[in-house]
Amino acid sequence: MPHVILTHSKQIKDFDYTNFFSELNQILSKITEVSSISSRVYLPDFEYIGHNNPDNLFMSLTLKILKKSDRTIEVKNKLAEQINQALSKYTKQAMDKISENKSDKLDKNLNCPVMVEIVDLADTYVKNIIQ
Repeated sequence: MPHVILTHSKQIKDFDYTNFFSELNQILSKITEVSSISSRVYLPDFEYIGHNNPDNLFMSLTLKILKKSDRTIEVKNKLAEQINQALSKYTKQAMDKISENKSDKLDKNLNCPVMVEIVDLADTYVKNIIQ
């Protein structure tokens, strides 16, 4: 069961989660059953980036997957690149909406690194389905 954990700055308010996760599931369907993907979003209560400039934002996605022999580092790197491209597209759309909002206190020179990390689930991972 892949676990997708998306975390980003609270200032990114108009992120299109539905379409992003739909596109992400299409990408992940190459390595797993879509019905097994569990995605969630967390917004931090507090963030401090660099010198605490409010124009510095962040977007970070962690994908946790089971170890499998066919999931080589090359496969994971290609997957991470595909995910990063999709995530960057939706992040850019959300940032454009921030820049259009004149009442927002943020400068128009926003900076938002988009990061994707793929990690193997621990050998001790246990799953049980309750019905």
